[in-house]
Parts: sequence; structure tokens; C-alpha cells
Amino acid sequence: METDTARRSGPADRRIELYVRGLTSRPGRETRERAVTLLERLDAAGTIATFTVRVWGQEVGLSTTAVETERGRDVLERVGAVRGWANRNDVSVEPFFDGRAATSEITGEEYTTLRLPVAVLAEYEDGDLAYVTPHEDCGTVRTVQDRLDHLAATLQDESGEVSGHHREQDTDRRDREQLSAK
Repeated sequence: METDTARRSGPADRRIELYVRGLTSRPGRETRERAVTLLERLDAAGTIATFTVRVWGQEVGLSTTAVETERGRDVLERVGAVRGWANRNDVSVEPFFDGRAATSEITGEEYTTLRLPVAVLAEYEDGDLAYVTPHEDCGTVRTVQDRLDHLAATLQDESGEVSGHHREQDTDRRDREQLSAK
């Protein structure tokens, strides 16, 4: 499932993709809803060119079977791009992507799956992957919410309040939520 709000060209052709496990699941619901609201505001203000919300599920198999499906290929390509960005920027995304052993209930075959984060925010500028959250940088976790706070700063109204964005959550709670949702 995909929701795309591409309507105009924005500054530096900034495009944002939000990957979520699901649209109705409890883990990450507040972050997801807040993210979509903020992305709609950034889009309406012309701060970004477009945003897309993509559901990628809880996990993806790392077998040849997953690569044979369009969804499997797409998810694995996105994960590869995120890992490549992390390597180029000397940060880690590995704490948020958990490899696990699984057994097929139908065939009994053992295989490895990759458990996906509750949410990943990928920013592209002029077509190149420019920033990803969550990631870990020198022991500090940078969450999707941290990045949303940064982006929300561009939407401050005259009173100094951030339009449509609430900062009531503390960083420690967000960090625990991201890691415990794995």
C-alpha cells in the first residue's frame, strides 16, 4: 500500500519517504500520525517537493523466495540503500534491523528474516538519499521523532510555537520506544 502526495517541485527537490510496518498497528501509531501530519504541512508550505508513506510490514525474508517477489525486492532494495547511506556517513542502522531465524509453518524449512523498524524516515535531495532515521551516531540514537522535530522547526508560527507539532515526549522515551518495538 502506498500513499503519495506528489504535487509540486519543492526546494532542492526534497522528497521524503516514510516507511511503516502498518497503518493500524499500535506500535509507532503516535509517531506515524504525527509524522504524516507534519509531512502534509511541509508539503503544503512548499518546504518539500513530495512525500510518500509506504507500508513495508514487520519483516522480510532474506531467502531467494523474497527476492522473487516485487514487494520483497523493493523492501530489500530500500534496506540496502539505508545501509549504504549509513556506511557512507559513518553511522549505524543495524540496531534497528534485527535478523532472526524462522521456520516455515507449511514446509518446516528454516530461513532468516529481517525484522523492520516501526518507522524509517528517508530524505532524498535531488534524487540522492541524504538522511535517514533512525540511526545511531557515536552512541547517540537519532530517532524519527528527532528528525521530525528538526523539520518542524521550519514551520514555526508567529508565536514561536511549532505549528501542528507537539514536543511533549522526551528523548529517552522515544529512544526506548524505537528499540523496544524491534
